[in-house]
Amino acid sequence: MKLLEDIEDEGEREVLLADFFARAQNAKQIDELKRTVADLRAAQQKTG
Repeated sequence: MKLLEDIEDEGEREVLLADFFARAQNAKQIDELKRTVADLRAAQQKTG
C-alpha cells in the first residue's frame, strides 16, 4: 500500500493496481492447475 500511496500520478497508480491484480489472478490459476495435475496423477496411479 505504501508503494501505491507514493505514486502521485493516478494513471500510473491504476496501471500498477491492474498489474497487481493480473499477477494475483495468474498465481491463482497456476495454483488451480497444479492441484488439477496432482489430482489427475493421483487418479492415474490408482487405476494403474
